[in-house]
Amino acid sequence: MIAPEPEGLPAEAIVAALGLDAILRGDPSFTVERQNDAASFTKRARALLLKALSSKDPEPDEAEEPDFDYTTVSDLLRDVGEAQNQALFDALPDDMQDAVLAAATTAIEYLQDAQPRRITKTTARLEVSPPEPYELDRFVRAWRVAVDPLSAVKAMTVGALDMVMVGALAAAYPAIYELLASPGGLLDDAIATMKARRGETWDVTDDQDRQIKILLQEDPIDLDLANDFADLAPPQQAPPGKQSSRSIKPTDELLPSQKTPT
Repeated sequence: MIAPEPEGLPAEAIVAALGLDAILRGDPSFTVERQNDAASFTKRARALLLKALSSKDPEPDEAEEPDFDYTTVSDLLRDVGEAQNQALFDALPDDMQDAVLAAATTAIEYLQDAQPRRITKTTARLEVSPPEPYELDRFVRAWRVAVDPLSAVKAMTVGALDMVMVGALAAAYPAIYELLASPGGLLDDAIATMKARRGETWDVTDDQDRQIKILLQEDPIDLDLANDFADLAPPQQAPPGKQSSRSIKPTDELLPSQKTPT
C-alpha cells in the first residue's frame, strides 16, 4: 500500500524546481518548465529509485559538478532577507506564496546552521574565512542537495549516496525525505515494482543494499565482512591476573560455644 503524499511535499517540490540558489539570489522564476518540474517531482524521483535498483554495476557519473565558491555562498546565506522574500512572492501565485516561503526558509536555515566557519577577530571586525578542507567538502555536498534534492537520489544510482547527503535531504526537505524513505514510500514502491518485473527471487545487490541503508539512515556496515575479518583475526589472550599476596582462608563455621578451649 502506497503511503499518502506528505503534507508539505508540493511546496518543497516547488522550491526544488525553482532552485534554492535562485531563491537566495533573489531571482526565482516559476516558468512553465519549472511548473512542470514541480508537478513531475514524484514521478522523476520514482524513476531514479528504479534506476538505482536496476543497475547491477553502476558507473560513476563523470558530469562536472556545479562550481562552488564558499565566499559567494556565505554571502548569500548571510544577506537573505526581505528582498528575497519579496522576489519569491512576486514569482508565485498568491495561494502558493506562504507555503513555499516556509519550505524555502526551512532549507535556508538548515544551511545557515550547517555552514562551517573559521572566524578571525580583528580590531575592526570579524573575518569569516573558509573552513578546513574536510569540513568544506561535507558542506559542499550538503549545499548541492539543498539546491537540488534529487541530486541525492541521482547519487544513489551510481552508488555514491552518503550520510552527509541524506542528512541534508532529511533536514532541508523533510517532506521529500518522507516521500522517499517512509514505510510505503517511493523506495518501498520501487522495490515492489522490481519484484513484480523480475519475480519474487529478485533481490538487491550488496552495494544496492548499502545504498538503501544509507538512504534510510541505518548503519551500512557489512556484517558478513566484519564477521569474516573477526574469524581471520588471531584470538587475543587476556593478560594474566595479578597474584595476590594474601591467601584465602577457610571460613570458621563453628559457633563460639562449640569451640574447644585451647
